[in-house]
Amino acid sequence: MDETEVIYGTIGILPLEEYDPEKQYDLLNLVSYDGSSYVAHTKPPMGTPPTNTGRYQLREPARPQIARLGQ
Repeated sequence: MDETEVIYGTIGILPLEEYDPEKQYDLLNLVSYDGSSYVAHTKPPMGTPPTNTGRYQLREPARPQIARLGQ
């Protein structure tokens, strides 16, 4: 029986780093931008900001800083 190697590519969300407009992102890349996290649901052209809902989905909105008690 011949064995065939199947390459599925990215099958889960791949956490990366702060969004860089000079980097090419791919499907399911997770980036942070202005304190929020976004995941690419469609391969975005280079330079497409994560706030573009045609290419990215908001994963986790930014949370306001909470002052510590007693300060």
